[in-house]
Amino acid sequence: MRELKQSTQMKVRIGPFVDATDGVTPETAVALGTADQAELLKSNGAATVDISSNTWAAVTGSDGWYDLTLTTTDTNTLGQLLVVVQDSSICLPVYSSFEVVAANYYDAKYGTGNLNADVMAISGDAAAADNMELDYDGTGYAKANSTIGTCTANTDMRGTDSALLATSAPTNFGTFP
Repeated sequence: MRELKQSTQMKVRIGPFVDATDGVTPETAVALGTADQAELLKSNGAATVDISSNTWAAVTGSDGWYDLTLTTTDTNTLGQLLVVVQDSSICLPVYSSFEVVAANYYDAKYGTGNLNADVMAISGDAAAADNMELDYDGTGYAKANSTIGTCTANTDMRGTDSALLATSAPTNFGTFP
């Protein structure tokens, strides 16, 4: 199913339109304004929309295919969008399914946008999101701002150059056969 960006004018390709009598011959003279039915069926029980006056043009070199311009009003309802065009005296019915998706999702998937996320979903705690932001200064980890805590140096081996201290060695350490 093709995805459309919500509330955005888009040109979509519809077809193929074939002859009503033989079901094979491409139809190159289908007109939305005179078709028996030229409608959008929107998701969630929204009203059917008449598209008979939308911009419609045959695709050059692809007999039976047409470009339909959907307006911002046509794409304003999230969910499935079905385009229905039929003219029983000229062509068989043609149906095209689309999915109208949120603009930020579309931009993240097909463009250069970022998918917005609710950081409260991480833990359900707004403070957790604020703390994550404090730990980042725009270039990297900002220890001075951190609420995570700090690491301390291990001092029990200081000055020994990793040598084993006699006081911490097992009593039978040197008795291997």
